[in-house]
Amino acid sequence: MVAAKNIDTFRHTDIIHSSFLKNRTKRKMINSIIDQIKESEKQAKNIIASSKKESAEIIEKAYQRANDQIHDGELKAKKLLKEAGSRAMEDVMAEKKKIEEEYDKKTKSIIVNSQTREEKAIEILVSKVID
Repeated sequence: MVAAKNIDTFRHTDIIHSSFLKNRTKRKMINSIIDQIKESEKQAKNIIASSKKESAEIIEKAYQRANDQIHDGELKAKKLLKEAGSRAMEDVMAEKKKIEEEYDKKTKSIIVNSQTREEKAIEILVSKVID
């Protein structure tokens, strides 16, 4: 009976030891899973931080491009206004020249007509005085 009792004790000790080993293995597995989760969380945080940084850079580049385009547009508008002003001034000067030429022609015509009439008037006076 002592032998049977020793066998039962041995079996009981073996069961406890086996249960302890199983629990230890489970704890190792659980700890391993927890470590993997923690590592995944770190990686996720890194990915999120990297994504935020990249999106901020993309937004900054977009703002910079928009500002560059606005600046370029302003320069082009100023250039076009200057060119339009120059063309308008050229048109005004050409029109002024044209009007001055017409004025000169009309003035000469009036002077010629006036001289012609003056000469006719003198001829009429001379002919009346002579007759």
